[in-house]
Amino acid sequence: MTLLQSDAFKFLWEASSKDVRSKLMFQIDNLNIEWIRKWMRDHPSQDIGELSYNVLRDRAHTLRISNWSRMNKVELITALRRKLDDENTNGHSHS
Repeated sequence: MTLLQSDAFKFLWEASSKDVRSKLMFQIDNLNIEWIRKWMRDHPSQDIGELSYNVLRDRAHTLRISNWSRMNKVELITALRRKLDDENTNGHSHS
């Protein structure tokens, strides 16, 4: 099975906007597999618990989570979920 036939790809494709799908089709047409893998890894719908330790560290750093560099995988997942929940809660209260 190829990357494009995987259930993960299909799920993320369905969860993406038309604009993102258009950009993705360009990358597929150009056989840019590394870009597609990065898109899948970084997709907002990707379950945090499924991400690698290094990707979790990168996301925690990007989201400016305190002490991210000292956290183990479980602590990173907990902190990221808390941060994302806070952002979603705050985002909905301002609508």
